[in-house]
Amino acid sequence: MLHLHVATRHTIAMGATLAILHLHLHHLPTTSASTILTSLSDATTTTPPATGTGTGTASATGVTLSHLTPASTAMATDSIQNFCIGAGCYWGTEHYITHKFQKLFPDSISDAQVGFMGGDLPDPSYRDVCSGRTGHVEVVHGKLDTSKASFEDLVRFCFSFHDPTTLNRQHNDRGTEYASVWFAYSDEQAEVVENVKSELQALLDDGTVTCFEGKSVVTDVRPAAEFYPAHEDHQAYLAKNPGGYCSHRMYFTWP
Repeated sequence: MLHLHVATRHTIAMGATLAILHLHLHHLPTTSASTILTSLSDATTTTPPATGTGTGTASATGVTLSHLTPASTAMATDSIQNFCIGAGCYWGTEHYITHKFQKLFPDSISDAQVGFMGGDLPDPSYRDVCSGRTGHVEVVHGKLDTSKASFEDLVRFCFSFHDPTTLNRQHNDRGTEYASVWFAYSDEQAEVVENVKSELQALLDDGTVTCFEGKSVVTDVRPAAEFYPAHEDHQAYLAKNPGGYCSHRMYFTWP
């Protein structure tokens, strides 16, 4: 669990002042700049917490500044990754990721939406995609906090709740819109998916996993493209309609 040290309002105000002065006092003679900073630090020095894992770091003056700097903001957002997966009907895919995966890894998923990716028609409707002529896949798009769960954790989980051996089909749902696809936002994401695919294929080959219809993993990996959210009625569909249609289930547990 991440423990954050929250500075007092006085510390924040003076810390911000020091941060600004550090940026501008280099234009003054060295002696003057040093005198000003020393005076301010004597007035505002605080002692960092002795315990915990807070992300704030003490400056040479003892004032906690890192949580006020642009660099620390970048560090916080560096843990957030976009993800996008097609695994059959997006109602069930969304439910398994936002409820079951989220239960395993609390606060790991945010901004999850169902929609479409990978086709040629801009801003397609559900009817357009279901025609099978646009090339879009029904997907779940969202953000993963990798400080809560790794991208590999998510990939492994998604291989567990849909059948990755049936090409363009999940049970009764047939068509290219129901393809098993990861849309990768980086080379690193693509590599993770390929590695997990290879591991799952090895488990199929040696008979450890026997629950799928086929014997070969056909999940595709494609570069992420424009994401088009589906209409509001389809968002969080199974949360709104608990008895609604779902073609997914947990197939196996990774050994």
